[in-house]
Amino acid sequence: MQRRWLNVSEASEYTGFAVPTLYSWISQKKISVSRRGGRVRIDVRKLDAFMEAGEKEAPKPRGKNKKA
Repeated sequence: MQRRWLNVSEASEYTGFAVPTLYSWISQKKISVSRRGGRVRIDVRKLDAFMEAGEKEAPKPRGKNKKA
């Protein structure tokens, strides 16, 4: 049986997205979370729905592009 709730680190491992990316999406309210006792929990079913809906966006590269 799969766990229903993940912390951000576990959600990062589950999705392959970096922890800062997930926190960014959480702050933008793209991913809904539950906060209890100062801990952030993400519902796996909502995370799956978010990813299946294609609402994820590729992280934009930072800095200057270097041409070879």
